[in-house]
Formats: sequence, C-alpha cells, structure tokens
Amino acid sequence: MTVRDKTHESEFLAAAQRAAGQPDSMWHQLVDARLEQHGREHGDTFAARSLGDLLTEVAEEALDLGGWAALISTSLEFADLSDRDRARFAASLQAIAALGVQAFELTQRALAAAEARA
Repeated sequence: MTVRDKTHESEFLAAAQRAAGQPDSMWHQLVDARLEQHGREHGDTFAARSLGDLLTEVAEEALDLGGWAALISTSLEFADLSDRDRARFAASLQAIAALGVQAFELTQRALAAAEARA
C-alpha cells in the first residue's frame, strides 16, 4: 500500500511538460521511472518529511543544476569541439543554469510561504 497517487503524479507531470512547450520530450516517462525506482527503494518515506524539508531538497537540486552546468562549461575548453559547437553547448549550459536560478528562487518563495503558515 502506498500513499502515492500515480494518476495525480502523471497529470501533474504532463501539465508541466505542456507548460514547458515540450510535448514530445521523454522527460515525463523518465521522471515516472525515477519515481518508481525511488518507491521500490524507499517506499513512502517522503510522506513523513515536512514540506520545508522537501522544498529544501528541491532547492538543493536547483543549486546542482547551476553547479553542474558551470563544471561542464569549464570542461568545454578541453573538449574536441568546433567553435560553433562550443558556443552552442555554452548557450545550452547557460540556459540550464538560468533554469536552476528560477527553480531555486521559486523554492525559496514556497519555503517562505510554508514557514509563514507554521
């Protein structure tokens, strides 16, 4: 028995994918697979965690987006790429980092709202 609502999760992820303008992305299926794997390994442990704790986890993942993008950007110097491809990679990495900033700021707002209700 699980507290997860897989129908809700699927609808939530599909809406996010539509909002991102990426209807053909494999993102939804890959997130589903990760949720299933996590469920097998950890069960419903997420349900026992506070909203603030869960949001902090999301904020940490957002920070990782920026950190990994910066590290990969540094490694482009050593990659065997044309200048054109290097510029494309760099632009993509900058966009990934910018999404990380947005995700972090959204989690900070949500954390502040959760703390205000506590």
